[in-house]
Amino acid sequence: MIVKKIFLLLCALFCLTSCADFSKLVVSDLHINKVGSVEFSLGEVESTADVIVTVGNPSAAITISQLKADIKNNKGDNVLHLELADDEIITIAKRAVSEIEATFNINAPNALSLLSLGLNSLGGGLQAKDYVVDYSAKIKSGLLSKTFIQQSIPLEDLLKEQTK
Repeated sequence: MIVKKIFLLLCALFCLTSCADFSKLVVSDLHINKVGSVEFSLGEVESTADVIVTVGNPSAAITISQLKADIKNNKGDNVLHLELADDEIITIAKRAVSEIEATFNINAPNALSLLSLGLNSLGGGLQAKDYVVDYSAKIKSGLLSKTFIQQSIPLEDLLKEQTK
């Protein structure tokens, strides 16, 4: 459940920032289609997730690549790292509603932090104000291409944007 919310938040990030007018993008649905096998090693947890997102785009076509996001706790510890799978590019068609499929690599560098995140979520103790999101992505629209980098975006603010 928490991973689904994080993917939804990532989609919202790109709806809010742009070299084109991403504020007009509408994310109407998100499904985690498949989660790969979970691997544990030296305190890390790794997996993959195939995600399907429905996006309405009333403006120019865009492509997104090199998407990376880190969810950090209030101590600055990286709880979860999400990254678009190697060489994968997300294409959002112009003036259309598209179903976009993408594969993300998921890494929790500290399994205890991830476990704590899950337990707090189940117990109702997960406080969005205690987490921030750092992300970067290369976005191209027509001949324009730009790498966006945003740091220390309060998770609470992103959740508020999703409920509007």
